Amino acid sequence: DIYSIKSNLGCASIASRLAVALIIAYGLIAAFLYGLNLWYFSRIALAYSAVVIFSFMLAWRLGYYIICKYHEVPSRVLVIGAGSMGRFLCGILSTSNDYEIVGYLDDDDEKINMNIGSSKVIGRTSELLHLVETGNINEIVIAINEVKTLSLFRELINIKFSGIEVSGMLGFCE
Repeated sequence: DIYSIKSNLGCASIASRLAVALIIAYGLIAAFLYGLNLWYFSRIALAYSAVVIFSFMLAWRLGYYIICKYHEVPSRVLVIGAGSMGRFLCGILSTSNDYEIVGYLDDDDEKINMNIGSSKVIGRTSELLHLVETGNINEIVIAINEVKTLSLFRELINIKFSGIEVSGMLGFCE
């Protein structure tokens, strides 16, 4: 998870993971040099190079993490379901800067164009593929008890295989 922006690794955790990786790598290098009887290389030079590489790699990874966290764009979420579970999700995500609800999809005609928080019900579930293709969606959350139509289920499977995260309420909240 060293390059994962979503992970909350601290400086000590990054340094310890990097140290373990370098100890393993330099242990393999030392075993290789010993096995080939190439000890004419200075062991001190090997130790110095480990310290220099550790310092530069730690600075690089911390710099990468800080720069990416500073320029992080919220994940654009499309919610399927504008009922009680959809409103509950809105309450959870309204306190987070990591997610932006693009809108809700619901097949109940009374809910179309209804506002839920700062977003609204933008259409029916039959419009899912069109919205995913045009709406720059990063993630879909299913906030209904069950997927009632086979066509919606197939669309969700195809969307998941295209690389967009599709999750149920429980999985998303975890």
